[in-house]
Amino acid sequence: MRFALVGLALVACEPRSGERADLVLESFRPNQGQAILLNEPLSLTFSEEIDPDSVTPSSLEVVGPHGQPAPGEWRIQGRWLLFWPQTVSAADLTGGGYQPGQVHRVHVEGFPALGGLRTREGVPLDKTYWIPFEVANPGPEDAAFLDFTPYACAPIQFMALPGAPSEAVHVDEPLRLYCGEPLDPRTLHSEDFVILRHRLSPGPAELASEPYCQVRASLIENRHSELLEQHQAGAIVELVPQIPLELDPGVEYSLEVLSTARLADYSGHRPWAMRQPGAVLASYRFRLEPIGAHERNHLRIDFLTRALLTSQRVPWATGEASWEPGRITVHFPKAAGTGLDGPVVLEGNCEAADLHATRLSVAASSEVTLVAPLGPVVLRSQGRSDLLGKVRREGAADQGMTPGQWFERSGGGSLEELVAYAQAESMPWTILVAGGDLLLEGEFVSQTPVVLAAGGRTRITGRIQCPPGELYVVGEGGGWSRGQEPRSLPLGMETPTHNPLRERQVYCLLSSVVPNWALDRYEWQSLAIGQDPGQGRTEVFFLPPDGPIERERCVTHPRHLPLDAPLRILIQLTVEPGGSWDPPVIDSIDLSWKAL
Repeated sequence: MRFALVGLALVACEPRSGERADLVLESFRPNQGQAILLNEPLSLTFSEEIDPDSVTPSSLEVVGPHGQPAPGEWRIQGRWLLFWPQTVSAADLTGGGYQPGQVHRVHVEGFPALGGLRTREGVPLDKTYWIPFEVANPGPEDAAFLDFTPYACAPIQFMALPGAPSEAVHVDEPLRLYCGEPLDPRTLHSEDFVILRHRLSPGPAELASEPYCQVRASLIENRHSELLEQHQAGAIVELVPQIPLELDPGVEYSLEVLSTARLADYSGHRPWAMRQPGAVLASYRFRLEPIGAHERNHLRIDFLTRALLTSQRVPWATGEASWEPGRITVHFPKAAGTGLDGPVVLEGNCEAADLHATRLSVAASSEVTLVAPLGPVVLRSQGRSDLLGKVRREGAADQGMTPGQWFERSGGGSLEELVAYAQAESMPWTILVAGGDLLLEGEFVSQTPVVLAAGGRTRITGRIQCPPGELYVVGEGGGWSRGQEPRSLPLGMETPTHNPLRERQVYCLLSSVVPNWALDRYEWQSLAIGQDPGQGRTEVFFLPPDGPIERERCVTHPRHLPLDAPLRILIQLTVEPGGSWDPPVIDSIDLSWKAL
């Protein structure tokens, strides 16, 4: 590692008086004033071993510049806690656990909080710490990552995980390159690859080999090399042909890596051996096969992409479960409120300027007028918001700043900051926040800007009328309302530290039909699920390939379905009230079968 253990310069709450605390935070790295690289772990050293059960999102958290949790993973090693930030896959170095050039903080909860870190014997940490650290802001040629294998790059394999046999290339499937260590996303360029077509028996006027098309290259997975398991790739490069490959028994293809290819690991080493000048660095020849040409009896869904996931609404769910690379979980916005007002059915005049419901609804036959005279109207719901009737809000002609202008001037920010600004400055905005789905199937008329935000998905199928260009959506979803397309407002959503729920919430996500290659009948065999229930519950159900989504049609194993046929997978995550905020996670589903 490139930095040493040093004494601490920390911002902390006062320790308890009396006896000297037995559990103390002895050191933290990186050094004070030293900018950390984008994949570099944080290390906290304590005086005693930490009880793993005391490590929760409320007792230990890395916080970004706008107060949002920094995505990443904590690992416990006795007296040491290591935070591995989510790795970066984008060329502009965004999307990782750290934001380049920004100051982040580590929050370590201690005495007098009851839910703080403690030893295995139950002795609490002496005090609460807030530890600031700075993240590097590397330029195009600067080092951005720490390389844990700095002397060479692991080789790349075509259509095969490290140490595993090659997979067939099927129609309409993307090509993939797998590397045994992470790669610098700034070095991946689509123009460094090309696909050639090779005719096995060319005619008199035909070329045996010729360029066929370019590809669109993307780094869909980058993992810390220190955390890799057997046969797990450190990086996955996906290459999508710009022209669909033709299924022709007289043709083969090859993926050519040009000699000018810039792809490299964190130290600048290329994953291909250099050849003579002017030659390609690598050539991967393959024959395209029809789907189902060979028996395939296993499917692993690791959620690296949304390819097999739909946005179809599940009738009994609070909202749609959230996909993030590598897992399905729950994104509950802190701005969804406290739920103190309980379940609310709006009708007639509504004078509330800041409503905190557990569930919010407007019946299809109802008309509601929001009559708060000045400033914003914020309608919050911890669960689902069902607006089926007519809602109207009048506002002042002089609106001052719009939500879009606030976002541009603030340089980003979070949903919570947007709401706080609107309330502090009396902005006449109408803001709806749902912890689950936000369904707008009726009519919504507002003379002020409208912001719709959902922890699940915003689903607009009704009519919204508001000032032109002033309909905003935060989070997943949207829709089309009488020719007015909502604008995406890319705000972060702060998650709560402690569980604020007052009612059980259920989040679901439905897959498309799997397997998605052609076989008529299946004898379903094994099922394995990678899951972490956290402070909730994880469930996986299976439905027939078509028909309605009904509880009665859901089974817990594919072999219980009435037909030996393809199926749909329903992921269900349940969060109960109380405790710390630690939502359930599902990160993989493995199915195997025998073709009939």
